Amino acid sequence: NSSNPDSAKRIYHLYSTPPPAYRILSESEALYIHLLYGLMDSNIGIIESNFAATVYTGLKSLESCWEDLVQDIETGTINPKLNIPQDVRDELQKVMKPNPERAAFLRKQFQAGFQNIVKRVWPNINLVLCTTTGSMEMYHLALKSKYLEQVSTYSPIYGASEGLLGVNLFPDREESLYCLIPDAQFFEFIPQEEMDVENPTTLLLHQLKKGENYELVVTNGSGLYRYRMGDVIKVREYFNELPVVEFQYRQGQILNLHGEKISEEVMWRCVQSLENSWAQQQSPENGAKILDYTV
Repeated sequence: NSSNPDSAKRIYHLYSTPPPAYRILSESEALYIHLLYGLMDSNIGIIESNFAATVYTGLKSLESCWEDLVQDIETGTINPKLNIPQDVRDELQKVMKPNPERAAFLRKQFQAGFQNIVKRVWPNINLVLCTTTGSMEMYHLALKSKYLEQVSTYSPIYGASEGLLGVNLFPDREESLYCLIPDAQFFEFIPQEEMDVENPTTLLLHQLKKGENYELVVTNGSGLYRYRMGDVIKVREYFNELPVVEFQYRQGQILNLHGEKISEEVMWRCVQSLENSWAQQQSPENGAKILDYTV
């Protein structure tokens, strides 16, 4: 889940996971419990997370531990190997009931493989909400090529700890573009060629040019004054008079070994190009595929 329901009790009913589970602090155990209660519910309509990488991690975990999860659903018990507080376990156990019919269905689906598994396990799924831009694009492509083959994804907002920045007005598009919200922040923009200048020029919303890259500068009611977030965006089009932008990369995420300043986006494009070159040189069944990378 992208937000913690424990801080918003009024929306508990929207989640498949019971409230006590949000007191589990270890990531692996919490993920297991989210998967367990999600699998028990055949009417899941939306999967939501902050980032595509988190969704990918969850589904990879499902692929590796589905047998334990199915057994828990079949017997109505919680895996005794999980290191979770006893009081939390006791509360979660109260809402567990054996469901051999659901377990049999899930076992059959998992044994058939994990291609398009989300739609097969949750036939009523409508979409997956998560950030798919920047470094998340790789995980998004991996999800769409396997687990989410017939499931739509939607990255609804462009936000950060500094606040809301933009909204994706185009849920039917494959790419994630965001219309900047002028009353959410006061925006200024530094042209890409001046991002390393000591006193760069700043532009306002109406001065931006389509196809150009800019670094965001924000001022808001929370106390930030002309704050350089480091986010670099590209103006793709306009919605009426408002710029519609595509997130490119964050300034701090630059590889600089010998002054070359390679952005996260450029690095990812190079990795993609390498994978494509391997695919062209080898037959599909023998071709190498990049699952993840680190720099």
